[in-house]
Amino acid sequence: MGTNGGDGTPGILDGEFDSPRGIALDGNGHVYVADTNNHRIQEFDEQGGHARTIGGFGTNDGEFNAPAGVAIGSHNHLYVADQENHRIQEFAANGIFVRKWGAGQGSGDGEFSFPAGVGIGASGQVYVADAINARVQEFSPSGDHVRSWGTGGSGPGQFNQPTGIAVSGDGHVCVGDRGNHRVQEFTATGDFVRTLGGLGSGDGQLNSPVGVAFGPSGEIYVGDNGNHRIARLVFP
Repeated sequence: MGTNGGDGTPGILDGEFDSPRGIALDGNGHVYVADTNNHRIQEFDEQGGHARTIGGFGTNDGEFNAPAGVAIGSHNHLYVADQENHRIQEFAANGIFVRKWGAGQGSGDGEFSFPAGVGIGASGQVYVADAINARVQEFSPSGDHVRSWGTGGSGPGQFNQPTGIAVSGDGHVCVGDRGNHRVQEFTATGDFVRTLGGLGSGDGQLNSPVGVAFGPSGEIYVGDNGNHRIARLVFP
């Protein structure tokens, strides 16, 4: 997977990348990568072979401008945070465009400003890390706005450029709060639960965390961007 990935050289061919960001795994073991600067999603099979490419640069349905977070929902539907088009796009398992939401850059319900992460709940709820608006937005499986939470700041439940987002088996939502150098956990309805991290390079500390994912025992894996590592965090 990634014929140029070994030496870090960017490329535009199938299996090559330019600043890949989000990654997700479907129920068949296929891997989806947000190939951000190539403005596309690449899908790979279980052996790492290139399966298909979705998208390309643009603003039309099925096109992207710097896609960031990706997630897999029911029936292996793919959800993409189309960051610089300020919208979320949904695709069927065969790569066909299904729907989008986010009517241009804005701060109203259902609008986005550089959405960076997307996560899917057990009942199909779609959670979006709305980075510049410093909030999380929740949508129904059909894209209807349900609720938002968070404001700009550094207190509990506040954000400074939330980026990565993941949903646990029990429905809790974990958010990589990049500018505050921490991870915050919330209930499925947005009630603050707890926080981990804080600026630093020691154990349990973070520096500009981006991607987050839950492990099988509830531990949290974090793309600790500023420390150039993956951090494994466990809530006490």
